[in-house]
Amino acid sequence: MNGAIKEVEKRWPPFTIKKLQQNQIKEVIKLHNKHLGKRDFINEEELKKRIKTNRGIFLIAEDNKTHKIIGIKFGYFDGKECTGRGIVVLPKWRRRGVGKVLVEEFEKQLKANQKIKKYVFGSATETGIPFHIYMGYNPVALMQFKDKNLRNKLNLSGFKILKEKYNKDYKIYQIHIKLKKSSQNLNNLKMLIKKFPKINVQYVFSKSTAKL
Repeated sequence: MNGAIKEVEKRWPPFTIKKLQQNQIKEVIKLHNKHLGKRDFINEEELKKRIKTNRGIFLIAEDNKTHKIIGIKFGYFDGKECTGRGIVVLPKWRRRGVGKVLVEEFEKQLKANQKIKKYVFGSATETGIPFHIYMGYNPVALMQFKDKNLRNKLNLSGFKILKEKYNKDYKIYQIHIKLKKSSQNLNNLKMLIKKFPKINVQYVFSKSTAKL
């Protein structure tokens, strides 16, 4: 089975989890950009380089009948950390277990890599946040903005700041806010976005690979 990792026959329609091949890169970039938006870090040159040097996990889900790609799950290795670079399942295939199986296989491969100690990723989508909370990930809120002077104008009383810094690599100010269990949901994120309209707000999930 050409690159097959896991075949799921008990679900209908059946699908197979495979490793991304070089000749599929253009197709998955289009899929990623359509559903998650265009990102600088998802490009043909970067994916080819990382696949060749084994610096990441690149999974696809394929329809057993049509052999079309119905889902993707990517992660980049940098040092001892893996950064999630997106998960997509085509709309008509959602709620059929495709995303769950992709994440489970991704975590299995991640845990087997002894060099990687931490897995981290961000999400602000309507489907991504409830899905990852369902999969057992607990988010913190990440606020990001380029204007350093904006920090003095923010009223963050009532919020527990875990850490804040100016990220020189990305030239952006970042504040991590701890969320109560009752606030770890999509509605709370929408509230934060409304409360801080001049700031990019998203949820960040992380987990030690030892706990996967």
